[in-house]
Parts: sequence; structure tokens; C-alpha cells
Amino acid sequence: MRSMRMLAAFLVLGAVFCMPAHAVESQERLRPEDVVRLVEAKGARAAAAELFADDARWNDLLRGTATGGPGWLKAAARLKPGADSRSSESLNMALSEALLYTPEAVLRLAAGGGIDVADACAWTGLKELDLGRKSEDVLRFLRARKKAVTQVAAPGLAEARGKCLKELERREQATLEEAAGGS
Repeated sequence: MRSMRMLAAFLVLGAVFCMPAHAVESQERLRPEDVVRLVEAKGARAAAAELFADDARWNDLLRGTATGGPGWLKAAARLKPGADSRSSESLNMALSEALLYTPEAVLRLAAGGGIDVADACAWTGLKELDLGRKSEDVLRFLRARKKAVTQVAAPGLAEARGKCLKELERREQATLEEAAGGS
């Protein structure tokens, strides 16, 4: 019996040590500081490509960014310059989602040059993808973002706020036109 337990333990340890390094890393949740360190070590382009290639880590990044947490926003801004079109689009959706929760933080990041206002304000969010992009749902989320951004009155953010509202209004109008065309 004892030899069976030892054999089982050996097999489990052997399996863990024989796993590729990225498989072990993927089992841990990605943290914003991990993203920042990866960008510092490899550059934004290589870091974005590495994270995007690992669905679990990329999804951690998107979920974290969508919360609007300061560490996640900083991580997304550091990664954004190296993102290709596909990874950039999903990051934009996460930033757009963050507008619902921390509009002032997202606008502050845009005002400081960390991201472009359009990156956060001209895209549908991650929730719209889950809803299959029904126009009434997209409009509801766009209007919720507009309401959140409208309430930002922090000094120094008026320009970013105005640009963001303009982008949200443009997106809302385009959604209305799409819905009218599809009726």
C-alpha cells in the first residue's frame, strides 16, 4: 500500500515537473503587476503577443481591466502600444467596460496620454459580446456609459470627458442607424 502511495506521488510530481512552464503559469491568476513586469522585461509587443496566446491569462487581463481597477488600467495602458489589431480590440472593449465602474479613472488615463479616448469610448464592451450585440442591449450599455461619463466633474478632465461623450454619442447614433436598417 505504501509503495502505491509513493508511486502515485511520484507520478503526480513527475507530471507537474514535466509540464511546460506556460502550463504551470496559466494555472495562477494573472495580476496587474505581472503584466507590468512582463512589459518591462520583454517590451509591449512581445508581452502582448505572449499574453494573447494564452487564453486564460488574456481573459484574466480583460476581466481585470474591465473592473477599472487602477492597477489593471495601468497594466492595460502599458501593454496597449504593443497590441496588434485583435488584441487591441479586446483591450478597447475592456476599457469601455471600465467606463461603467470607474469613469474618472479611465478619463484620467486618457487625459494623461496612457490611452486614446477612442480606445475606451468608441467601442462596445465585453458584455455586449455576451449578449450577441442586440442593438437594444448595446444602446442600454452605451447610455449607461454616457451617464457615468457625464457625472465626472473632476478638474482637468473636461476635454477628455467631452471627447468621450462625443465618441459615445457617435457610437449610439451608428447603433440606431444599424437597428433602423435591420428592421
